Amino acid sequence: MRAAAAQLFAIVFAAAATGFALASNGPAIVISGQERWIAGTGLMKGTQVAALAGNLTQPGLFILRMKMPAGTKYGPHYHYDTENLTVISGTLWVGVGNNIDKSTMTALPAGSFVQVPAGLHHYVTTNAMTVIDVTAVGPQKMILVGKPGGSVSASAAPKIVMSGHEHWTAGTGVMKGNQVAVLAGNPAKPGLFIVRVKLPAGTVFRPHYHIQTEDLTVVSGTLWSGLGDRVNAANMTALPAGSFMSIPAMLHHYVMAKGPTVIELTAMGPLSVIEVKP
Repeated sequence: MRAAAAQLFAIVFAAAATGFALASNGPAIVISGQERWIAGTGLMKGTQVAALAGNLTQPGLFILRMKMPAGTKYGPHYHYDTENLTVISGTLWVGVGNNIDKSTMTALPAGSFVQVPAGLHHYVTTNAMTVIDVTAVGPQKMILVGKPGGSVSASAAPKIVMSGHEHWTAGTGVMKGNQVAVLAGNPAKPGLFIVRVKLPAGTVFRPHYHIQTEDLTVVSGTLWSGLGDRVNAANMTALPAGSFMSIPAMLHHYVMAKGPTVIELTAMGPLSVIEVKP
């Protein structure tokens, strides 16, 4: 079954390649509800999958969106690398151990986040339709507990951040006026990081660019995005909650929040933000 799952992921990312072909000219945008879903097979049977960024089978950062119907169950398993999950909609139930015990599972509502350490035996279920984003550094594998080679068990527990319970700190520099919560990694150091930013109504990030690709998910509210060296409010794209945008390195862009908005930024650090001079 692991071979079937690997084949599925290869198909998913090959199908998504066309969607990212415009990266040299503009961002790859996936509006919530318009994902390119592919039916899962093997271990993923019954689940729909959409590639948002990267390639799970290759080295480097990847983001995979999964649509899980009510009654979905992924039995005890683990991964060789740390896995980060963001609940886009619905509720994900997570447990730890070698056997499913519903009485000890934690409910993660939309907007919640969980980081699962490498080697940790865990399982997930859904009681209703649920959509999650899986973020990690590839190549990534899922190994069933009790199967050949399924013996690793991490001592660390998963890191859970419930929606509305982020550890917010006041932003400084270009982030001044916003609140920031680091979910994973360290934006100032090499490696994968995930940062959540709370933007009050009226926030404008003027034209800027990054040295690395930046992946952005709208957790709540609506983010407005535009391209170029000057802000043009009449030529911006609205990204409602659940939408995703991958911004290529060096691309001049700007964003705006007309109402309270929370976004999640994912990239390989260290983070760079270079303002465009008019």
